[in-house]
Amino acid sequence: MLGIKDVRIGSSVQVDKIYCGTDVVYQKTPDDITPPITSPRPYDAINNPTNTYDAPQTVYLDANEMCDTYFTTDGTTPTTASTHYVGDGILVDVTKTIKYFSVDQSGNTETVKELTYTINIVEEPPPDSPPAFPRYVRFIGYGDQASASTTRLVEFQVFYGATNLLLNKVPISGEPISTGASVNVATDGIVNMGSGTYPIWWSGQGIPTLTYDLLDWYDISQVKVWMFSTVGDPRQTKFKIDISADNVAWFNIIDHSLNTTVQPDGTGWVFTV
Repeated sequence: MLGIKDVRIGSSVQVDKIYCGTDVVYQKTPDDITPPITSPRPYDAINNPTNTYDAPQTVYLDANEMCDTYFTTDGTTPTTASTHYVGDGILVDVTKTIKYFSVDQSGNTETVKELTYTINIVEEPPPDSPPAFPRYVRFIGYGDQASASTTRLVEFQVFYGATNLLLNKVPISGEPISTGASVNVATDGIVNMGSGTYPIWWSGQGIPTLTYDLLDWYDISQVKVWMFSTVGDPRQTKFKIDISADNVAWFNIIDHSLNTTVQPDGTGWVFTV
């Protein structure tokens, strides 16, 4: 095939077309000065403007013309010495920023662009892990140094932030208190250490005496326990506290069953969970 190039008439007039009859046999191709445009996929600026996903993504870099595309995922600015994109996608399994650009066959270079993919994967806890948001709480009494078979509870509080989730709640199960023959004693938020006046007093070592339904799932932040232990009659109170999401599978979060320390005066036991 005959290649026609740089045809001129005289010294200055450039020939743009050559005809044979009515047919164009040669037409000059205008110089390409437009850089390519590279578009990442998936990307939906309207329905997902934060570009956030709950699963790993395979990102493809689509160009609008034949070109070479280069990219980085380590935060550095890509150059033609960076990873050459070959069309098989870029795995994004954690939050990262892809920086990219393309160079077409005429040498036009696209301005470096970047796009961050946020990957939020909620991992399921192992089956033997306590729930992050329990709904049920139970108190198991182990007595004190004076009697391992008698547990005397004055006040039991479970907090979500500054809210006592047990306030005015009655246990859904448990042993009856010794003085009233009923388990239907609501948590009142009052700490009364006087002899014979504490609201709960029962026997039975290692029995899940009190179970509460919080009526919703909460991220518990703190637990407070007051047992019968006055200044004149200090007690090394012992107990366990368990949590559950379904009242079936229970997980221990506080094991105080082997305690040998006297309960702090006034404050009771305070646990951050």
